[in-house]
Amino acid sequence: MINVMARRIVEFYAGICVVVGYVERNTFVPTGTGFGIDEVGHILTCAHCLRIDRETVIFAFGISDEYKYEDVDRRVREGQAGFSRANICQYDGRSDCALLKAADLSTNINCIDKLQSGNAVHVGESIVYMGYPFCNRGLYSQKFGFSLVGSKLIDSRGNKKFQIDASAHESISGGPVIDIGTGRIIGMISGRFSPTGPNKLISVGDYGLGQESTISFCATMDSSIDLLKAEGIYV
Repeated sequence: MINVMARRIVEFYAGICVVVGYVERNTFVPTGTGFGIDEVGHILTCAHCLRIDRETVIFAFGISDEYKYEDVDRRVREGQAGFSRANICQYDGRSDCALLKAADLSTNINCIDKLQSGNAVHVGESIVYMGYPFCNRGLYSQKFGFSLVGSKLIDSRGNKKFQIDASAHESISGGPVIDIGTGRIIGMISGRFSPTGPNKLISVGDYGLGQESTISFCATMDSSIDLLKAEGIYV
């Protein structure tokens, strides 16, 4: 039954995820995931996914059951559909959330009334999470995963978060987390637990080993809702 419900969640929300990044020398540099929340181009993402000294660029790939290859740099050069510049409307580095607006990008559903405060979420809830892991390394396949809300915690900055059993790889930060039972967006992937700490101990190329784990963190939607209120688009 849960698998059927999860499939319905995937089908309903499949079109909201985007890749966040910037362009340098006609090359797209991905930095994370974001998700559209309305038809006028507002997008939520993690603040750490943005380079505030660069113009933010959004790519919307959509989702389908077809096998396909994405030549992103060619799409940048040729200005093909899916490429959009975005402005930073609201930014909160302490809570690690940001609100963007892309003029020529919109979602097919309005997610604002689907956002759920963390106070209404319980440990043990089944969830679906989605995003673009390793898009910063050329993997532009949107991933859907299934997990549970394992625990609730408050981080060192005072932010409320959920702990989930999931491999939150690089660049999936900013992806939405949806409660399967209610169909509401309860959070945003914000990072993972690193057993070796934030610094790389051993690297192969530029990739650090020993920092992966299946314990990941999801920021509740409370701080994001505050940004939407500050922008005047959440009542």
